[in-house]
Amino acid sequence: MKQVLRSTTVTTGLAIFSMLFGAGNLMFPLQAGLSGGHFIPSMLGFLLGSVLLPLVGLITIILFDGDYRSFFYRIGRIPGAAIIFLCMLIIGPVIAMPRIVTVSYAMLGPLLPEHSFMLFACIFLFITFIGAFKENRILDLLGYVVTPILLLTLAITVIKGLIFPWQVVETSMGPLLAFMINARYGLSTLDLLGTIFFGAIVLSIFKQNIKRVTYVRAHVLGHMALYAGFIGCALLTLVYLGIGSLGLLHGGEFEQAQAGILFSDVAMVVLGNSGAIIVIIAVLMAGFSTAIALSAVVAEYLQREICHNRLAYIPALIIVLLATFICSLFGFDWILNASRTVVEVIGLPIVITITFANLAYKLFGFKPIKVPVAIVAVCTTCIFVWQLLA
Repeated sequence: MKQVLRSTTVTTGLAIFSMLFGAGNLMFPLQAGLSGGHFIPSMLGFLLGSVLLPLVGLITIILFDGDYRSFFYRIGRIPGAAIIFLCMLIIGPVIAMPRIVTVSYAMLGPLLPEHSFMLFACIFLFITFIGAFKENRILDLLGYVVTPILLLTLAITVIKGLIFPWQVVETSMGPLLAFMINARYGLSTLDLLGTIFFGAIVLSIFKQNIKRVTYVRAHVLGHMALYAGFIGCALLTLVYLGIGSLGLLHGGEFEQAQAGILFSDVAMVVLGNSGAIIVIIAVLMAGFSTAIALSAVVAEYLQREICHNRLAYIPALIIVLLATFICSLFGFDWILNASRTVVEVIGLPIVITITFANLAYKLFGFKPIKVPVAIVAVCTTCIFVWQLLA
């Protein structure tokens, strides 16, 4: 029994890593590495937004037994439902999923035929559909197949990059500015939202898989899910530090390059032309892993919460992927700008406030939540409007 629990925990930890590590996560830590002599404050800021906050989100959703409705409904049923709907649009077909498609294409663009985006998007989303088709097999697919391949390709790239001749990037920004800019990059990964909603589906599938083998008490399941989360976040930290080091040591000549192609440019310098296949595998595995998980989460939400089970999971999944395809046609720059405005200015501050208020509620019995969330919502909305008018 202990062997089964240990194996399931490790596999789930690997799956959590691959769920959170999308194609965009190859881009942002490289940009953090371009901070040169301020690499440490830059990576601390990036890890704050991309690992520490998501870990807090995972701990909090586990304390709510994976029920994201209870998590958000503490601010009221209607505003809670509205926030969930907004989050599903952000992590689903409007921002995160189209970003995965467009970033994957941008990174592989030099290796693909010209003007092939629509064909690439169709194939990418079809494979995503195949991966998310059986919801109860997603953890096994990600934990046993996708993550090992992804980690292997990233390890080859990072290790060779560390022993390859290099020159550290120079920068004029101060350490505080480097920290703040890269904390923003960390938030741009959207992994806080990912852990809240992935935590719910992971805990659900986790329970199903374990109960097929043996009976386990609820608190033990919670502890196992938490350990799996620590494994996933530890892997994220190691990989981010490695990719950030590539940016530090090899990104200088690509400082003016488009963010989307930065990883493929650096990787091709490190690996040479013969390393193209490694770049392709790394980008596709990173993209598919998160796209599969996100599409499953949003499809389940559409099926249960929007359609109240009048729509089956598979049709819901198809609708989500079709909407993703349409939004991806707006292009990489539009999607990236959208994620840096509406999401960072309004969406994430509200979700961060809800997360910490809920954590304080579960740990210390701290009940106020509506007033703090309302204050943050008003302030962030004013900032957003001011930026639009400026």
